[in-house]
Amino acid sequence: MLAFFSALLFALSVQASVLTLQSPRFVVSDSTGSQLRSEPISLAHKASIPVQLGPKDTLRLSFQIVDKETGKGFQPHQTFLRFYDEKADEEGVQPVRVTAGGKVKFDLVRTALSSLTSS
Repeated sequence: MLAFFSALLFALSVQASVLTLQSPRFVVSDSTGSQLRSEPISLAHKASIPVQLGPKDTLRLSFQIVDKETGKGFQPHQTFLRFYDEKADEEGVQPVRVTAGGKVKFDLVRTALSSLTSS
């Protein structure tokens, strides 16, 4: 019986991976495509200046999900982005597509935000 549990624990440890984001970045651009702001995203610290979008601005997020041990891209079964507005105390969750190599590119157009928050 003990051997069974040891084998089970070994199997679970093989399946577990520590994931991280590589090269996380955001870009805010206006309706003409001009970049208004472009910065890397820190996983350890909040942005010193909150990201704000104008009425026709686009927020583009890009990053790669990698297995921390192997350094190889990883494609999770499900991946979501969580947006949170501290003033309104509202959040929105958006599923995102991840390539087989773990790459994510996500665009959020400001007009789409108004449809998320309208009742």
